Amino acid sequence: MGAEHLPVIAFTATTQPGEPSAWAILAMARAAATDPQMRAFSQWCKLVFLPMTNPDGVVHGYANTCPRGKMIFLEFDALAENSEVSPETKAIWDYLTSPPSFRE
Repeated sequence: MGAEHLPVIAFTATTQPGEPSAWAILAMARAAATDPQMRAFSQWCKLVFLPMTNPDGVVHGYANTCPRGKMIFLEFDALAENSEVSPETKAIWDYLTSPPSFRE
């Protein structure tokens, strides 16, 4: 929510399905979309909501890991050092570290 060229604020749930943080993230997204005071944030930043960062892991019965047995949020150091990591880690990293596209 918000223009591409604005700074990004990301709200993410945990990878663990037993922690119901996805519901809080969804409630925040709903409030940001419907509450006029919350919508004002989209004038100065882009809001990103990731209610579940590990859906395929959860479907396959993994609580903390992706289907390849990797803990997504513990791989960012390895990725920063150009080591191989899970696709989920790379996707989150690429999205959150990509420079905003500026309008001319």
